[in-house]
Amino acid sequence: SSSSALAVSGLGAGAVLVGLEATHTFDTDAASYERAVACQTDGQVLGLDCPLDPAATHTCDLASLNGGRPYSGTYACPRVVPTCLFWDPSADGFSSEGCQVAEGYTAGSVTCACSHLTTFAL
Repeated sequence: SSSSALAVSGLGAGAVLVGLEATHTFDTDAASYERAVACQTDGQVLGLDCPLDPAATHTCDLASLNGGRPYSGTYACPRVVPTCLFWDPSADGFSSEGCQVAEGYTAGSVTCACSHLTTFAL
């Protein structure tokens, strides 16, 4: 087991900020996961070519989504984003209660804003 310094700031100022190095690289470019869809006919199946699911599709449903008229929009493909977790001994598992990812995470580093100190993970 290796140990490394843990950056903690904000003690006594509301949320505790905990900086963690990511063990998985996060893609921070949300735009690369957006797909434009343009539905002209009911039941039309559009291939989305999502990065994590290249076989993903959208089935056009004109009646439900636009009163029977053609529509267009943006589909957000699923992507891996960080979640701040801590070990909850009462649940004998990880929990995210009281923690959230602070704005500005990078591909290799995440700051968690939590209402308590404990054992953290991404």
